[in-house]
Amino acid sequence: MDAPEADTALHSSEELLMRIIDNLAEGLIVFGPEGQSLHWNRRALAMHGYAQHDEKMANLAKISEDYVLLSPEGQALPMEQWPIQRLLRGEPVDDVEISLINTRQHWTRSFSYGGVLLRDAEGKPQFGLLTIRDITERKQAEKARTEAEQRLQLAVDIAHLGAWEWSVLDNSVYYSAQWKKLLGFEEADLPDKLDEWSNRLHPADRERVLNEVRTFVQHPVGTLKLEYRMRHRDELHRWMVAQAIASLDEQGHTVKLIGTMLDVTEQKQIEQRLLEVAQHDPLTGLPNRALIFDYASHLLAAAQRKHSRGALLFIDLDRFKPVNDLYGHEIGDSLLKEVGARLTACVRHEDLIGRIGGDEFVIVLSDIGKDFSALTAAQHVIDSLSRPFQIGGFDLSISASVGISFFPRHGINVDTLLHAADLAMYQAKEAGRGGYVVYTSELCNRLDTSASIEARLKDGLQNQRLQLHYQPVLNMETGKMIGAEALLRLPADGHEPIGPDRFIPIAESAGMIAELGDWVTREVCRQHREWRALGLPPLIIAMNVSSLQFRQRGFVARLLAIVEQSQIEPGCFQIEVTESTVMEGIDEAIGMLTEIHAAGIYIALDDFGTGYSSLSDLSHMPLDKLKLDPSIVQGLTDDRSSQAITEAIIAFGHTLNLEIVGEGIESEQSLNYLRLHGCQEVQGNLFSGAMPAMEFVDWYRKKEHAQWHA
Repeated sequence: MDAPEADTALHSSEELLMRIIDNLAEGLIVFGPEGQSLHWNRRALAMHGYAQHDEKMANLAKISEDYVLLSPEGQALPMEQWPIQRLLRGEPVDDVEISLINTRQHWTRSFSYGGVLLRDAEGKPQFGLLTIRDITERKQAEKARTEAEQRLQLAVDIAHLGAWEWSVLDNSVYYSAQWKKLLGFEEADLPDKLDEWSNRLHPADRERVLNEVRTFVQHPVGTLKLEYRMRHRDELHRWMVAQAIASLDEQGHTVKLIGTMLDVTEQKQIEQRLLEVAQHDPLTGLPNRALIFDYASHLLAAAQRKHSRGALLFIDLDRFKPVNDLYGHEIGDSLLKEVGARLTACVRHEDLIGRIGGDEFVIVLSDIGKDFSALTAAQHVIDSLSRPFQIGGFDLSISASVGISFFPRHGINVDTLLHAADLAMYQAKEAGRGGYVVYTSELCNRLDTSASIEARLKDGLQNQRLQLHYQPVLNMETGKMIGAEALLRLPADGHEPIGPDRFIPIAESAGMIAELGDWVTREVCRQHREWRALGLPPLIIAMNVSSLQFRQRGFVARLLAIVEQSQIEPGCFQIEVTESTVMEGIDEAIGMLTEIHAAGIYIALDDFGTGYSSLSDLSHMPLDKLKLDPSIVQGLTDDRSSQAITEAIIAFGHTLNLEIVGEGIESEQSLNYLRLHGCQEVQGNLFSGAMPAMEFVDWYRKKEHAQWHA
């Protein structure tokens, strides 16, 4: 090959080489022994934002004017640490990661550099090659993943969640530092062994929990949720809630469980205290109506299975009201406590004694045979309560009237038996008090009080003879009246009006509750307009809603329509519902309450502390106020259980931004206790009982006048 042909072939080879270099997927820079730029391929130019003949590309010093280089740790690199300078010094450059901040074009990207410096036979640098890969997206993904992991870890730390993993194949486990901390250990103090979990399970929980885990491993559907007790480092057991999901192989078999654990001991203790208060009368410590019904229901079921007999004794104290009025509520409360103690001594260990309200008690006899009869028990009760009581330096005398019903003879459900014993008790009172009467079917004809009350309710609705009385609600801090609770009364000729405790169940059974509730709503709105015309401020008037009324179809629509038609501000109207009402179908109840709340009407949860709602349920309800149950409030003076539960309720209510109302306040001690612990609103006989509308106006004006001149 002659010289011209050789030159042509060489030129062609160079062109081919340049074409290959320019079309590489990676960036490539060819530089000279002094660091000067000899050639940038197209990818390198695009990466760095240069045009083909940009004068900036002439040498490294010029290029450095456009950039700030950062190490992977975010530290600025001096020029001598740039990849080309390192290659010229003979240092290796292999997959060196650097972030470039272009100060001229204002962008930041991350690159990975590799390079080689070619030398001649004498070892002098001839030229170098610098390869460049754009790793910006990978670094951003890594950063996002790291930040997400950090946020997740922060959330886990804030929530005090302990993380754990269990490999089903080899039983190896991992416990996070927080998991071990929940049990009182530092990370190094507790080995990652499966036995550290299983052996710490409470003996009463172990078999159940292990069975649930085994079942989930075999059928890994959804999320495994467990609640159990674990032995802490201090040897006490603490309540834990664990959740886990399964990691599966290609055949769908469980290979690993990944989960969290949370200490819920304090929440369980609060809920347990709530449950205890919900099931026991705070004054006497005896089971209350809820527990009586629950226990008696189980008793009836057992009696039917065993073909055994039992009895229910309904006890009403004679002459208790005069004692209460003459000596005061504190003496009356002490008397009720002593009555509870004497009743307990009258019956066997297996029988149940409870207080269902006021001065009424119930005894459930679980089995009555030849050696123990209901009549014997009733006589013991009468004899015991007829002995004088030494209370506060006074000799107090009362008696008891007792009604008796038998199961299954007089009924196969608790309501029927209680009603029968109630009728028999009224007959005992009519017979002269201080005795007992066994229920007979003839009592229904002679004591048809339900039918009489039903007739009077119908007459009251038709002829506008119903009444609303109003009890003031005061601001704890200022003492000013901010609202009132409307309480329905059924007038009785020549006697005290009948309260809702007696006629509401009758109205519900007679199908009159919706009409009755609508009447109350309209009357409350009318009364509010009248009070405003008389110069009273825009007080919030509260109305109680019974469970059956709340559940009736169209209740929300009728309520909102009446309030709208009345043209009063919805914010001056409040409905009060009990825990048991909203817990019967809680999702539907929340939807109804949300619609009412959206209209601007206030919502209060009444008699709180005696129901069965868990604290977590409350956070989903659109509530404005929690009203402490009067039985809890009245026990604040000397009952630690009432005090503990009150403090828990107030603290939890404040976390949900709910106002706490103390209801049924009858002593300065209870008032001071509630004030000390952050209760915002109060009502009770200590300030005023419920009053007719005009009497309420006079009371308000006198109170305002007294405060004005104070």
